[in-house]
Amino acid sequence: MSGQDVPYYLRPNKHVERQIFLDILSHINRWTNLKEYLYASMGGKHLEDLKAVYSALGVKNLLSIECNHVTYERQMFNRPFSFLDCLKTTTGEFIAQLDKILEEKKANNCIVWLDYASAKNRQGQLQEVETIASKLAKNDILKITLNASRKTLGADKEDNESEDDFQRRLLEKAKAKLGAYFPGHIPDHSRMTDSGFAEIVSHASKAAILKGLAGSPNLSFLPLGQFRYNDGYHWMYTMTGIFLDREKEEEFRERSGIEDSDFISTDWQLITEIALPDLSLRERMEIDLNIHLRPDEIHAKLPFGFDSNPERSVDTLKRYIKHYKRYPNFVRAVF
Repeated sequence: MSGQDVPYYLRPNKHVERQIFLDILSHINRWTNLKEYLYASMGGKHLEDLKAVYSALGVKNLLSIECNHVTYERQMFNRPFSFLDCLKTTTGEFIAQLDKILEEKKANNCIVWLDYASAKNRQGQLQEVETIASKLAKNDILKITLNASRKTLGADKEDNESEDDFQRRLLEKAKAKLGAYFPGHIPDHSRMTDSGFAEIVSHASKAAILKGLAGSPNLSFLPLGQFRYNDGYHWMYTMTGIFLDREKEEEFRERSGIEDSDFISTDWQLITEIALPDLSLRERMEIDLNIHLRPDEIHAKLPFGFDSNPERSVDTLKRYIKHYKRYPNFVRAVF
């Protein structure tokens, strides 16, 4: 099972990350008019992100990429707008045809989200990232999502094997899976936790993009946020960034207002974890009623906790408070 098989309503962490993505795009929209862009993504059977981008930014040039026939048929049924096109193709074929697609769509720029839920072919995925980085132009936006669960490396802990030896084996597995995109510096094997593996995936993503940019000396890539979240089954790594004329980076920072955001970061070393508690509607209402108070004060008022350890319980509450405005509301509707 992969994250793409988990129903969207069971993935509040992914929902919040998607809201932050829209926030990032809204800042970029101060720099360039995204309404004129092509937005292309692997929209899945419900096409949720394409609907959200249209709702938030008014982008009508929408394209969903899908290679699975069953999912494609469901997309065609669920398609909410006549101007949303569904293309039955692989990501590799889409990238190869990108120039032609942009010409047909009469779009000069694009926002592309490559959402790789599967961990089966990481080198192939990173090769596609490198290829698309070589094709994108200034002011184009790229978002990538990669599986960052160490359990997908194909190694189980053996009987009587120490954690130290197990992590050494995992590091060797990571080298084999990432190939030429594995970080030039050798990470300490003790970092082979899920969070440590996300850092390695981040380095590999950066390497793929820089390789793609090798033939474009006047272009730079500015990351605008890296996140790590659990989608209900796997830990995922995701990153959004923009391709810029090297001489325009400071101007972009000023005009976009990215420095004013709590969740946008241009630091390749920073990966923000999104880990939200599972709350009932009644629990949320009780917390939101006191949201103006300090986390410890709210916690003291609650007739329940989130963990038997008081410190961990307060930390859980803090994670909710950080994203409470983005936390999804799912209610039963009767038709």
